[in-house]
Amino acid sequence: MFEADYGGPHDGALAFNIIHHLSPEAARKLFSRIGASLRPGAPLCVLDLYDRPAEKRPDSGSFLGLFFHLTSGADTYSTEECRSGWPPVGSAGKDADVAAASRLALLRAERVG
Repeated sequence: MFEADYGGPHDGALAFNIIHHLSPEAARKLFSRIGASLRPGAPLCVLDLYDRPAEKRPDSGSFLGLFFHLTSGADTYSTEECRSGWPPVGSAGKDADVAAASRLALLRAERVG
């Protein structure tokens, strides 16, 4: 993932259920590498389970957060934490709540020029 040649320019990329296994630094590095392989205007979509907002009660997603921690030492990120690694990619696009009950969401950004 960090040594492979991604080629490009590609019309889009999807990071599916991987971000929660990466440190913030590794996620930023991955977003930067993906961004460099996209054509201008191409989307990067990140489908993952995100941390619940502080005002919400714990739900079934909390068990998955524990699972991530026990299996890879990782944790769920908030959508804001995920987006903080996107500057190399570009602007935020439209997001979609895929399964609100489990906090699964699809975040989207587009590569800028």
